[in-house]
Amino acid sequence: MNVKSQMQQLLSEISDELDNFPDRALEPLLSALRPLYYDIYMLRAVRQAQETLQPGDTLTREEAIQFLAFM
Repeated sequence: MNVKSQMQQLLSEISDELDNFPDRALEPLLSALRPLYYDIYMLRAVRQAQETLQPGDTLTREEAIQFLAFM
């Protein structure tokens, strides 16, 4: 069984058992999973930006500083 299949099976089994645990017992799991969720969220946003942005759509650091100086 490959890693993705193992992860899917593990997450499925965890999901099936969540109702059997009190919130207090799940807090450490949530604390461990939240940073992973945020990392995945940011990776998706970066990927989406890479697919939609074209050259010239964004400013360089220097251009942004010059733009802010005029505000």
